[in-house]
Amino acid sequence: MANKLSVAFIGTGIMGAPIAGHILDAGYLVTVNNRTKSKAAALIEHGAVWADTPADAVANADVVFTMVGYPSEVEELYLAGDGLLACTKPGAVLIDLTTSSPELARDIAEAAQVSGRMAFDCPVTGGESGAIAGTLTAIVGATENDIAPVRDILATFAANICCFDGAGKGQAAKLANQVSLGACMVGMADAMAFAELGGLDLEKTRQMILGGTGKSGAMESLAPKRSTATTSPALWSSTSLRTCVWRSPTPMTASSRCPAPTLPLRSTTCSTPSVAPNWAPRPSRSSTRRRPMPSPPVWTGRSIVPKSTVLTRTAAVAASTATTMSAVAATITARTRVLRRPRP
Repeated sequence: MANKLSVAFIGTGIMGAPIAGHILDAGYLVTVNNRTKSKAAALIEHGAVWADTPADAVANADVVFTMVGYPSEVEELYLAGDGLLACTKPGAVLIDLTTSSPELARDIAEAAQVSGRMAFDCPVTGGESGAIAGTLTAIVGATENDIAPVRDILATFAANICCFDGAGKGQAAKLANQVSLGACMVGMADAMAFAELGGLDLEKTRQMILGGTGKSGAMESLAPKRSTATTSPALWSSTSLRTCVWRSPTPMTASSRCPAPTLPLRSTTCSTPSVAPNWAPRPSRSSTRRRPMPSPPVWTGRSIVPKSTVLTRTAAVAASTATTMSAVAATITARTRVLRRPRP
């Protein structure tokens, strides 16, 4: 224990608690903080040390992990006047596991470097089951050399560690993962709704698909929850919301819905096979023109952003991302409604 790094973990929710538990099981001294102390109770009973504030948790930590909800929370947690960059000791390594904004991750990394710390983005994929099993994939916005001092800690909860060699690139790679996941979810829901409409045994159909080229992670792990998958977007709303929230110019909450496409959706049924399905409108030529990328952030020597002037970077990120997940959120309801419509 004496030669191990001390760890602080901020955010012990559905994903954070099991991740912190694996680090604790590996013999590291872990100090935890969460907005709701009861969610850290199991960790405290297991040997973690409770801190009343994030500042208290990180004061003496060599390594700091954060796993919070949205980019706005990450921004305030790190860059506010009393944020982590102001409260950690020089030389500390700060690792954000939250699915967040690439631009924000770059800003935090630059601010950390100026203030004598190291910070990198490290979103994870694998879901709650992967967090519990310790088999997550860590998507790192840093090089192998950068993570060398903390690789053993990452390995306590991640079976795969993928380095993308630059600040913010872990978040960009996670977004690519989410876009793929959203498409797989739509395909899974369509397939299950179509099978139900045709009177097929849904589990037998699912097993058949998993044995062929139509298999996907969504079909394997989410299709068993078909009671919600074929009737509403509730199954994947948190995934689409998380992707929408950091690219949307307006604040969103957990109860918000992703914006619907601006044009009405088009769909066809099985009774009109001669018409090629077109679930979403094609964009006009003008809308497909390449938009200018936002200018890269320029560091001005301001190591800490006062809490009263915390910037909202989601508007800038919105300019460089497509509306993929918002279209997914609107499309699934329209598709399943058509597929489940009673035959005349």
